Amino acid sequence: MYKDEMKKAVNKLIKEMEQSMLEEIHKAVCDDGLDDFGCVEEIVGIFEKNGISCNSRHDF
Repeated sequence: MYKDEMKKAVNKLIKEMEQSMLEEIHKAVCDDGLDDFGCVEEIVGIFEKNGISCNSRHDF
C-alpha cells in the first residue's frame, strides 16, 4: 500500500513540475522583450534550474 501511495505522490510531483516548466517556457517564448538568443537562454535556464542538463547543445 505504501509503495502505491509513494508512486502516486511522485507522479503528482512530476506533473506539477512539468506544468510549471511549460508555463515558464511559454512565458519566455511570449516575451517580446527577448530576442531569439535571449529566449533560448531563458529556456536553457529553466531546464537547468530543474536539473535538466543541456550538455554541449548550449555551447555558444
